[in-house]
Amino acid sequence: MNDMAIIGLGCHFPCAPDIRACWKLLPSGERRFAAVPRERRNHDIFHAPGNRPAPHTAYTDQVAQLRQGACRIAIVGGVYLSLTPDSMVGFSQLRALSATGGCRPLDERADGFVLGEGADVVVIRPLSDALAAGDHVYAVIKGIGAADDGASPWPLVPTADGRLRAMRRAYEDAGVAPSSVGFLEAHGTGTAAGDRAEVEALGRMRTECPDDDPRLCHLASGNALVVPHRTIVPQQDTTPHPERGMAAVARPFRGTDTDAGTDTDTPRRAAVSSSASGGTHVHGVPEERRSTPRQLAEGTGDSAHSASTGPFLVLLSAGSPELLDEHIGDVLDALDTADRPPLAAVAHTLGARDPLKARLAIVATDTEAFVQRLRDAREQLLAGARGDLGDGAFAADAPLPAARRRVAFLFPGQGSQQPGMMRDLHERFPAFRSAVAVLGSVARRDLGFDLADLLYGEPPASPRDAEEARQRLNATHVCQPLLGTVQIAATRVLTDCGVTPDLALGHSAGEFAAAAAAGALTHVDTVRLLVHRGAALRRAESCFQGGMLAVQSDKETCRRLIDGIDGVWLACFNQPRQVVVSGTAEGLAALRQACAGAGIVTAALDVSHAFHSPRLASAEESMRSALAARQISGPVLPFVSCVNGKVCSDPDRLRELWTRHASTPVHFSDAVHTAYDQGARVFLQVSGGSSLLTSVRRNLAGHGDVYVIPADGEAPDGGRTFTLALARLAVLGAPVDPCALVPRESRRLLDLPVARLDTRSSGTSRTARCW
Repeated sequence: MNDMAIIGLGCHFPCAPDIRACWKLLPSGERRFAAVPRERRNHDIFHAPGNRPAPHTAYTDQVAQLRQGACRIAIVGGVYLSLTPDSMVGFSQLRALSATGGCRPLDERADGFVLGEGADVVVIRPLSDALAAGDHVYAVIKGIGAADDGASPWPLVPTADGRLRAMRRAYEDAGVAPSSVGFLEAHGTGTAAGDRAEVEALGRMRTECPDDDPRLCHLASGNALVVPHRTIVPQQDTTPHPERGMAAVARPFRGTDTDAGTDTDTPRRAAVSSSASGGTHVHGVPEERRSTPRQLAEGTGDSAHSASTGPFLVLLSAGSPELLDEHIGDVLDALDTADRPPLAAVAHTLGARDPLKARLAIVATDTEAFVQRLRDAREQLLAGARGDLGDGAFAADAPLPAARRRVAFLFPGQGSQQPGMMRDLHERFPAFRSAVAVLGSVARRDLGFDLADLLYGEPPASPRDAEEARQRLNATHVCQPLLGTVQIAATRVLTDCGVTPDLALGHSAGEFAAAAAAGALTHVDTVRLLVHRGAALRRAESCFQGGMLAVQSDKETCRRLIDGIDGVWLACFNQPRQVVVSGTAEGLAALRQACAGAGIVTAALDVSHAFHSPRLASAEESMRSALAARQISGPVLPFVSCVNGKVCSDPDRLRELWTRHASTPVHFSDAVHTAYDQGARVFLQVSGGSSLLTSVRRNLAGHGDVYVIPADGEAPDGGRTFTLALARLAVLGAPVDPCALVPRESRRLLDLPVARLDTRSSGTSRTARCW
């Protein structure tokens, strides 16, 4: 047979609105009976013409459909509501209802059953599919059998023959012996005829398949926790009927003993019997899904964390702020245990669910820290706080509308590089390492060394070695392909985490990684072009020395200041009150003196040459030839060039712009305004900290709908800035996948509470409501 996995459970009862509440209620052993609400008594609407019962699909039919491959997943459920008094009256007349108001199956005091209300649902699929998909498996259905009584004396008088046939078929289907069952949940009608037939069938099964000791198998009724929770619901004291011969069948369950009667070397296995009026019987054999030794080793926080790398993003969501608060409380209750699960499993479990409207994202490295931050965040939310809650938490009552959360990827240029940049991503994500390895091999053909070794190799042994490595990293012919490689790798990781750009732009040399993100260049061609560009600029630089000076003034003032000074050129228009000037050492010295006289602040940039000035025009011809030989495609999303600050979609126009890219100014301020006009509202800087984001804020200072987010820290921080960026994006509404941060070996689904849906009463009339 094909084992079937139960991967979902749900229910709704008057005293338990969901499965978790049901599991909390059952172990209490508390009886919950109440009168049928008076408003249900107007049942005329349910007998009106055209209202017919919906067809019922049997559980056994769904298992058969799954095994035959007719479907790959099935939802099986049932509902019973006392909407009319007909059933109560009928069973009362037949003396099937308990006169004392209690159901006592298999007891000598049994005098009938008690009708309850509720709904339940299970989701089943082949076990192999469930394991491949990483589903949480509540139990495995080993076998199932069904039969009927045939020509029985009376529809409400079951026979042992029908029950026995169902059990035989179930164990044959399961391929296991009845003696392997440690707990048997009887149908337990609590009537003399029903109990007699059920015990007789069990006795005959024992005779056919003798057990060493029937007392090794517990017998009770109305129990649902043996397999998924490894415990048994407390039962009322039972006095076996002296004429039933219970001792030869099984050990009646008593009191609050929770031992399910199986050893630890074999899966905990149970059996469930169910019968219906008219003589239909079903017998199922579920067992627990045993964890592998590796999974068991990951069961505690310490061992799991040693195999995982953090920090992790834990995303909680619900349909409303009120339901989110309730969900937070449920999660805190579930994690309030001595042996808390690893945070990787918590993040994976909650992150695998589709996010709902109200959201809370928390970044933490271990379960203890997460629980404490979750408690604090709950208090902040109750106090009305939203947005950035501080200490790695973000919240919103609803995500931004799609049109207000369009993401622009920003790529900085030369000067943003630093030793070991994005080392945290290199260590944590195989996709990053793979991209660096592939693109690094492309650059190695011309550079003669591996970029990964330069960035992530052995640390320098001395300050002198560190300085040599820094100078090597800053060399134009090395820095340009290195930046492109790292930025493309980081973009790939962001994509794997569910974050893709709606628009791309880059500052200076970052424009080429932006073009790759927009689909204008392949990754390999981007690095090859940057290798060629770096070499061409290196040759152009050798003709003269120069530098760059940041002037804190508007561009008109800066133009007046440089008027009459030889050897200086406006190079970068970054923000309304900052212009970068390139020039010779003499020209820049004169400009600095003029600025000081005018009370204008200046700052020299740590660069080797006068970039984005006519002094680099000699590189244009080499770039023109290289671009002519490259395949350039039309971008698949808006791409803003900082050469002219406009959207460019024509490959020939891109060739023209990039030919003079190094010798013309950077119009970053115009590019930011263009990006905003194109709908960008979330500006994500992919690498280099937040160097460009200050300029974005100042360029768009009058717009209150702009969000700036760095994906890389100013200094190495173990990936915290990257994870914080994902957390903030998730709350804003981006389709972030928190599971992408969890290593595959740590992706384990836990039985954590699900956020309750925002339900409402419904029915066919005001006087005929269900809930």
